[in-house]
Amino acid sequence: NRVSFDISSLLEKIEPPFQHDASRYQLSLHIDKTPYTVFSDPLLLERVITNLLVNAIRYTKQGGVEVFISEKDKTHIQLHIVDTGIGIPKSSLNDIFDEFVQLHNPERNRQKGLGLGLAIVRRIMNLLEHPIQIHSQVNKGTEVILCLPLSNEQNNAEGSTTPKLSSRQNKLENLNVMIVDNELSIVEAMTALLNSWGC
Repeated sequence: NRVSFDISSLLEKIEPPFQHDASRYQLSLHIDKTPYTVFSDPLLLERVITNLLVNAIRYTKQGGVEVFISEKDKTHIQLHIVDTGIGIPKSSLNDIFDEFVQLHNPERNRQKGLGLGLAIVRRIMNLLEHPIQIHSQVNKGTEVILCLPLSNEQNNAEGSTTPKLSSRQNKLENLNVMIVDNELSIVEAMTALLNSWGC
């Protein structure tokens, strides 16, 4: 359900466990909490940012992760998640959002997850109709940019109802779905996504 909310409050809520993880791996983590009122689904957006931060910290061996906000135009902001990690080859940038793709897990070690985190990110962003960009250089790091709409009176008036589901999504209504993964953040993200589809 899309509502108006302060993005800084969401980032403040997300930050503590990642600060703990960053300290454990001797990484820096800076999250800019400049207040902006955006119009989105806070639960689904939390899952997106959480999954992206999990990946950023997992694949960063030294340096750190930075989250900051820039103004794209008068109606949108951009949330940047930047790491100094191992990076992604240019030839693989189009593949990383596919299900079960793990570039750094060729042996398919299930202890490293199932490769669904970024696929869920893309599906949620498509559901919310928020653009996502990714830039990366091998051995230098990765930047993911989420484009988020700012709230305004028109959005508030039009956003009191849940966006209509597509006919394919409606077919999932009232279905019971079992989700199995060894990463809690992925289970929570998939749960939120399926709930939004009526499961």
